Amino acid sequence: TGLEVQCCNGHAVLEQSTDRNWHHICRASATTVPSTAAPPVVTASNASALAPGPVATCTTEGGDPWSTGSQVQCCHGTQAKLEEFDGDWRYICRASASAAVTTAAPAVATGTAAPVPAAATAKSGGEGLVKMNILNWNVHWTNKDTQAMAGVIKESNPDIVGLCEFTASLEDMAAALSAATGRNFAVQPGRGSWQGYGTDILYDQGKWEALEGGVQKVSCPGTSGGDRAANWAVLRDLAHGKLIITGGVHLSYCAGGCDSTQECELGVLYDNIDQMRGKYPDAAVVWMGDLNRGMSTTIMQN
Repeated sequence: TGLEVQCCNGHAVLEQSTDRNWHHICRASATTVPSTAAPPVVTASNASALAPGPVATCTTEGGDPWSTGSQVQCCHGTQAKLEEFDGDWRYICRASASAAVTTAAPAVATGTAAPVPAAATAKSGGEGLVKMNILNWNVHWTNKDTQAMAGVIKESNPDIVGLCEFTASLEDMAAALSAATGRNFAVQPGRGSWQGYGTDILYDQGKWEALEGGVQKVSCPGTSGGDRAANWAVLRDLAHGKLIITGGVHLSYCAGGCDSTQECELGVLYDNIDQMRGKYPDAAVVWMGDLNRGMSTTIMQN
């Protein structure tokens, strides 16, 4: 649906399907016993008796719902909130009343699953907070239908878009997005010619001013499926003058894992983002991309 709908008597597990897409799938918890019996008929007299009881397991206040490698829902009255600990970002269950959008945090997307926008706020420069809506999508390298892609993207109303495996014309994509959304989208600075599979960035010129950006070819020992690329852009919010550094990369797919290759590829993105952070130390950072790894793998944990 684009929004999380809680699993029934179980929890969400990140799984890769046969077509290499990553999806959160509801699976039975260890304490959940599947039943083959027909579901009971609920009537006015037995409704209260048949009402589902509390979930057997949940993550309590202050706990990480992903600590086991699979999501364990936050207990009633709490919800997952993205927080920073020693430079790392993780979800922590906090009381619902105090839950709020956090400051700019990395939004990670893997595989070619349908796009889900990530809401974030930037604190750099000026006063107050700047809300932004960021969408990252692996569109598949054979997809060149910019109008159809724009029709999907507009439903999420993003300010900044990152596209992985995009091989069509970026100028056509910006025009299609502008026509579909009624905004004025532009291609990131410094994009130039295609360098490899990265994360091409488009942004709404009515909300952001592009200060600089670029793309670098990424080819490491073990890189497969063609060259990769690291994209980045520095954007300034027109209303408040706040800065954001965003960018992304599409790591090689390795069925059995290839940590050294993917660390090398990811390092190229890190180097360029760190260079921008040196020039714009007050900027918030949100990076995107397709990492081709599950949440519990070494690459994701590091």
